This record gives sequence, structure tokens and C-alpha cells, in this order.
Amino acid sequence: MRGRRALAIAAVLAAIALLWWSRSRAPGAPSPPLAPTAPVASSAHPPPPAASPSPRRPPAHEGPAASPPIIDAIDVEKREVCEGEDSLVTIRAHTPGHTDDAYLHYVVAGRPGQAVPIRGIRRDPAEGEPPSSHVRVFGRNNVVAEAPLPAIRTKACRAPRVVHVQLRLLPNGEDDFELHAQVVDVAATTPLRVARARWQFGDGTTGESAGPTIEHSYRDRPQQTLFSQLLVQVELIGDRGERVIGRTALQLLNPAFEHLAYRGIVRLSTVLTPRFPTLDDRGVVTQRVRLWHHHDAPVTLTRVVRRPHLRDQGPAGPPEPLDPAAFLGATVLAASGLELAVALDTRARPDALADEYVVEGTSADGFPAIGAFTIMRPPDPPTRERSTAVLDPALKARILRARERLGRPYVTDEDLRRLELDGAFADLPPRP
Repeated sequence: MRGRRALAIAAVLAAIALLWWSRSRAPGAPSPPLAPTAPVASSAHPPPPAASPSPRRPPAHEGPAASPPIIDAIDVEKREVCEGEDSLVTIRAHTPGHTDDAYLHYVVAGRPGQAVPIRGIRRDPAEGEPPSSHVRVFGRNNVVAEAPLPAIRTKACRAPRVVHVQLRLLPNGEDDFELHAQVVDVAATTPLRVARARWQFGDGTTGESAGPTIEHSYRDRPQQTLFSQLLVQVELIGDRGERVIGRTALQLLNPAFEHLAYRGIVRLSTVLTPRFPTLDDRGVVTQRVRLWHHHDAPVTLTRVVRRPHLRDQGPAGPPEPLDPAAFLGATVLAASGLELAVALDTRARPDALADEYVVEGTSADGFPAIGAFTIMRPPDPPTRERSTAVLDPALKARILRARERLGRPYVTDEDLRRLELDGAFADLPPRP
């Protein structure tokens, strides 16, 4: 049923290729952690000189020490809330001279984000101050400024319903999320049965779903800063017309900015469709590959290499160079990107596990560019001989229900999770 473990190899292969290339061509600092750290020596990066054929910005971790950010204001939406109700806390800050504003990121009461809803919880005065009652603003290389969180009083009343918005990164991707709104009926006399949901994803786009779950991609967000600050909101509408709102903060690391600022590399992004590879009747895996970047100058593609990997044997020899124009259909990559179809013929190559591709180039302003992706054979479909018997009656009931709902002879953990969120198993006995 599960059979997804081998798919993780694809991401590992691409990550190894990217890490090896970036260290060998342009060594730099590791990704900055979210947790507070002591100030690290650093410098602002001037624009590359136009006359240089291969300019370099000084990595963000080198040079004189960065100055801590300046917290301008902590805006509190409501100073008093009922228990379960939230109040939006928004931070406004800048760096001295605004030179490093692009590196700013935030933690509010222990939660990452620039605008964070803080839920009211009644506490026993004897417990003292809440453990996370500060605002922290991080600048370049995580130089930090801190301030106390203004007091938000929780009154002796309770919100009828509370909505918890949960976000989960979908597998085989880095920007695609599953969003789920869970309703908790606190003081309401009747449960809310969700008829539809209206979503605001925080990036200027909206969506609707028939239930409390939806998928959304943030892959086309601007990446001119180290982090994107997003406030996700959902309005749930019940079958009797009831309405309740939930929201949560989402702070996304922007790899394109990080690679350029810390490594001096233009990152070429890739996404494969479909998300999981499938074999056609001819034993061929074909996936659409979108290749693009977030840089403000076009990239000339100069090199493509393919490295085959064999089942249980690792790489099958040295990388094989390919002609960029013939393979990609172009040699100049604009920010809008290009698409191509890449195939892996498992009948012609029965021992093949995957083909790893690395694409290299140079931006018009002289920065090296790198991207990688992997086309791989999907796991063999489960059979009685290759599978472990399901002994849990509750899990077996869910598998049978999912197979019936989806019209497939086998289902995955992803299928079960999504159907569980959509309430497809509400009438079944709970799992222990």
C-alpha cells in the first residue's frame, strides 16, 4: 500500500548533485537557521562590476558585523479576547539604513511570522509569565533584536468555535502545500458541518473548496527577500449558514535569494508533473519538467549532464554530457522558464532506477547557475507476495473504503490521509 520509500531517492540525488556543485564551484555559508544565534561577521553585497566576466558578490556572512534590526512597532489587533479567540500581532522593523531589510524574519511568541495570530488562553496567575512572551526580529546572519510582547488579556468568556489552520508540505515538492481547517466546537450547541470554505493564501490569490481541505502552490512567489511573510485565512461556511474564520502565519524560506546571497549562485528551480512517476503500457516513465529561475537577468544554459543510476548498484558510470539546445529546446532561460518532456524507458533499460540531470549556465550579469532534477522508475505495484498483511481491522476498513472511493486496486498513505481529512471514514471505528 505504501510503496513510496524509493521515491525519496529522487530528491536525495538532486540535493546531492546541487550540494556537490555549489561547494566545488562557489563555496559559501550554510543556510541560516531560524533559531536565534549570536551575531556573525557579515557584509552587505554591492552589485557586481559590469566589466567583470564572472562577478562575485561578497557572501553575506563575510565582512564587518551586521547591525541588529530596529523594531519600529508591535501592532496588536485586539488587547482583549475571549478564550480561544485570536488577536493578530504584526511586527514592523527595519535594519540601519535599510541596507539589509531583505534578510528580516520574525518570531512572535515562539511562532515564526511577521503577522501572527495569538490565541487567547486563560492561565492560572500562579503559573507566572507565559514561556513565549517575546518578539524577536532577525537580520542578516541572524543578528537579533528582542522586545516584550504587549499583554493580551484573556477574558472570562469562550469563543463558540475555534478553527485551527494546519499546513503540510506535500511530498516530491518544496512549494506545494496541503491546507486543512479543523473546527473545534468549544461552546457551540451544535457541531459545524462544513459545506464550503473560502481561502486567502496570503500571496494575493484565493480559492474555494467543498470541504475543509485544499492544496495550493507558492512556487511562483517573488523571491527578492530571504523569507516570504504570508498570512493564511479561511472562512468556513456550514450547511446551516454558520460562518467562522481561522488564520495562521506562514514564513517561507526563499531558496533563490539564499543561493545568490550566501553562495553567489543563481538557482534554477524545477518541478515535475505528475508529482509521482507512473509507467505507461510501454514501460516508459514520462514527466513534464518545468525549469525556471527568479533572477532578474536571463541565464545562458551551457551544460547538461545525465547520470544513470541502477537498481541496488548506484551510479552507472561517469556523467554523460548532453547538448543543451537539443535536450532543453533552448539555450537562453528567461525567468518565465521553459518546459520539456523527459522519459525513462524501463523495458529498454531493465536495470535502470533513475536518471539524474544537472543543468548549468551563466546569468547575463555573470553569476553561475545550477539546477537538478531526477526522473525515476516508480516502485513496483504491491502484490500479495510482496506485501505485509494488514492486521489492524480499523486500518483494513479504511483501505477497503479508499479503494472503493478511488476505484483503484491499491491506495497509498497519501490517499488515506486525504480521505481521513475529508471525513470519508467518519462512520468507521477509530484507529487505536
